[in-house]
Amino acid sequence: MWSTIAVSTLCVLSVACAEDVAIYGSISTRGEPEAIALGEGSLGSVSVGVLGEHAVVQWIRSRPDGDDSPTALWLDADLAAVGEPIEMGVGSPYASRFVEREGALVAQVWASPPGEPWRLGDAAYWRLAPPPAEPSRLALTLDVVEEEDPFRVLHIGAARFGVGPEGKLPIAASGFLLSAVGATPSSCGRDGFRQIHLVDEVGVGTPLSPGLCSAAVPETGNAWLFDVDDETVGMLYRQHPVNDGRIRFLRLRADGTPESEPVVVGLDLGDTFSTVDGGFQPRAVATATSVLFTERYGAANTCHVLRIMALDGTRVRDAPWQLPCRSYDLDDLRSSRRVTASVELLALEQGALLIYAEHSFAGAGTITEAFPWSEAIHAVLIDAEGRQGSDVVTVTDASATALDPVPRTASDGPFARSFVVGADAAGSRAVVAWYDRRPEHPGIYVRELRVTFRSAAALADRP
Repeated sequence: MWSTIAVSTLCVLSVACAEDVAIYGSISTRGEPEAIALGEGSLGSVSVGVLGEHAVVQWIRSRPDGDDSPTALWLDADLAAVGEPIEMGVGSPYASRFVEREGALVAQVWASPPGEPWRLGDAAYWRLAPPPAEPSRLALTLDVVEEEDPFRVLHIGAARFGVGPEGKLPIAASGFLLSAVGATPSSCGRDGFRQIHLVDEVGVGTPLSPGLCSAAVPETGNAWLFDVDDETVGMLYRQHPVNDGRIRFLRLRADGTPESEPVVVGLDLGDTFSTVDGGFQPRAVATATSVLFTERYGAANTCHVLRIMALDGTRVRDAPWQLPCRSYDLDDLRSSRRVTASVELLALEQGALLIYAEHSFAGAGTITEAFPWSEAIHAVLIDAEGRQGSDVVTVTDASATALDPVPRTASDGPFARSFVVGADAAGSRAVVAWYDRRPEHPGIYVRELRVTFRSAAALADRP
């Protein structure tokens, strides 16, 4: 049964007011959240790919030997499991991003082939189609420095700019397939600067700044790729703090070479910020007239700002609608303050779907019996001008929690923590996944959303 659950946000929980709202659609939830992998999913991030009425969910499975194994599971139209979980080898605890390509979902996975020991530089494209089709693996050709330390071979973030548990391995499929991997080119040796490598359709990677190895080449990371048109893919990324760490925007051709010069589009981070909690990887989608993107806002990963720019990276500004966490002074310790540490931004036929986790601010303290704690995952439509396009819908149910199962007493309780969101959309259908710590049945949970756009006639008749 479908239901629409609206949460009033205008001028109360959000900085958005009536003039920032352009309601042009609605979001409906289907049934209750479904558990698909009880007891699993506590490591790394969770991701989703939607293919018609099917969906695939990926999480990081902890093996008995202590290694991490990216694992995927197909779901049918009712979010029931189809076939057995697909173990994708041993490797990095970062979940993938899935894109549709020629009737299947494709993702890059940083892991050695199933059944083989982890080689730290291994990465591959995995092609998944619903069962009974068999998955296939194409090894990526990366000419990079091999190190004993796994965090120095392939990376998503950059020095002092971690992505955190919500980091996703970047990929896009516009008129072509392109992905991004962070590594040090082998020609640079151990002392070379790590930089983004762009990997083409056949799996061959090329450094963003080939042939340059000195400190004159700023270390790059936190890449996010997104479709712009059939001929170009957009990339947002950060550079080493020496070069201010602000988000930059590039448009890339099919072979990974830049079509444009980098444009600084990000906020000035200032002198004081925390990198331990991550959150530096942006999210972005292109509409017919603009690019919508999110980025971390403030000294800690407690809020994200929604930004908008033209397709060429000009006219960068804050979007009219903002997440509820932007309604508060980031230094305010009141219990009414909201925290958003994990977001997903999905492209739709009209505008975008923003999925975000939200909870009460507790600072460094624990959640006691008297503390007014609340938490949830929400969804809202955003139009091409960055305005709110629907009511806000709550995705999680009342039993969902990101908190560890520590008893709440008058003086003690669990520390605050956030849901980590994974989501994808195709057509009018979206699927959201998260790791849930509800005491009786922890594990991976999913829920389906449907988006309905109002007709032109209905919009014309709107008061």
